[in-house]
Amino acid sequence: GGSTVTFPQKTIFDSLKSHGVSFGFYLNSTCGTDENPCHGEDPHNPDSASAINTPDVAMEGVGRHKDRFFSQELFYHQAASGTLPRLVWLHPPIQACDHPCHDIAKGERFLKDIYEALRAGPNWHRTVFFVAYDDAGGFYDHVVPPSEGVPSDDSPCHIPGSHSRCGPAFDFRRLGLRTSAMLISPWVPKGSVFQRPTGPTPTSEFELTSIPATVKRLFNLSVFLTARDAWAGSFDELLQTTRPRDDTPIHLPDAPLPSRPWDPPPQKDIGSPSEMPRTLILDRFDAVNSRPQHCSSIHGGEREMECAGPGVANLKQQR
Repeated sequence: GGSTVTFPQKTIFDSLKSHGVSFGFYLNSTCGTDENPCHGEDPHNPDSASAINTPDVAMEGVGRHKDRFFSQELFYHQAASGTLPRLVWLHPPIQACDHPCHDIAKGERFLKDIYEALRAGPNWHRTVFFVAYDDAGGFYDHVVPPSEGVPSDDSPCHIPGSHSRCGPAFDFRRLGLRTSAMLISPWVPKGSVFQRPTGPTPTSEFELTSIPATVKRLFNLSVFLTARDAWAGSFDELLQTTRPRDDTPIHLPDAPLPSRPWDPPPQKDIGSPSEMPRTLILDRFDAVNSRPQHCSSIHGGEREMECAGPGVANLKQQR
């Protein structure tokens, strides 16, 4: 049932597949296990339980690659054996996503575990670990977002029956509030801090479409997705050393203990955490017969992954 979704523009994953570049999504999220008061029923939110059965542009884009979903347990095994795909997309479990209402020490522990797994693996010397965040606006920012020379993404954005919030009359020639990001690699000079790119245009900025722009450049993909990622700064210009550094730490400090006790809400027993997001995606696209159980919030869809998930790029053929 429902409306037929048309999605003419490619995702970065479509482009990777057409160029023969291996990639994988690694998830360990769960659906509504924490009864998080910050994630309620929102009929306009594609991640909420009330909207999960309605076709959506973001979910359709990632659903074409449902065979590339894996558990985070497999990520750790592949990192240790040097068998990770060329591009890895990691989505943190909801309890470690650093959203308000969650213990940020768990988010720091997640990043520590991922970094140490990559650092100990045989391919660290050709790895870039990129950490990005979505949902800006939670903290005060005195800097007005740039608007000069920002192109629209020149893509169709109105999908009948979709929960996508963009309509045909919306002007995307603007940027949002600033968010933090980290670029971690033996190819980045020690202690580097970057704010603006050198191009490709005089008005270019580092923004979320810098992620597909960087993937396009690192893996020599033939075309950009839209005018926006063609305009965005690419993080590959920050990889400036002539050889990988050998002084990157093997271990990171442990996250500090909470300053006061906190009792989380009771959790539901919904089965294997690593299998739930994959089940939701497969079920969404008729790959399995059973429907996921009702829950208060659903995370692990493309909308979260595309903007929030840390990415790992293998530089074997680029450096």
